Amino acid sequence: MAASVDRPLNLAFVTKRLPPYAGGAEVYYETVTQVLASLGHRVWLVSATKSDTGKYQRAGVSYIYIPYEPLPFPKTSFLWWQYRVARILRKLEKDHALDVVEFPSAFAEGFLYSLLPRRTVICIRLH
Repeated sequence: MAASVDRPLNLAFVTKRLPPYAGGAEVYYETVTQVLASLGHRVWLVSATKSDTGKYQRAGVSYIYIPYEPLPFPKTSFLWWQYRVARILRKLEKDHALDVVEFPSAFAEGFLYSLLPRRTVICIRLH
């Protein structure tokens, strides 16, 4: 039996990796976003993995690809990627009043976003 939706939630999920880099967390993000969209929620998936956006669109998920660009200085590539993720999430928060943003615990994808003032609830998922 499918759960009813009183009010569709605006949900964003951020993960650096998705299949074909298939581990449990990657499969989780690919699957849970599609299931939640099928239940009537508005879902965005942000990732550094180039993926088939049509597959997500057909499932009702808005896929946002933010490439992970190597930079010449140590540790700056990941901070630059986090900064760009935070900018996208701020825009989604402003335009769509996000309810929840979920991040995996593995790579601290949400670190910079968590430091910003926001109304959106952050969920750090341990896998």
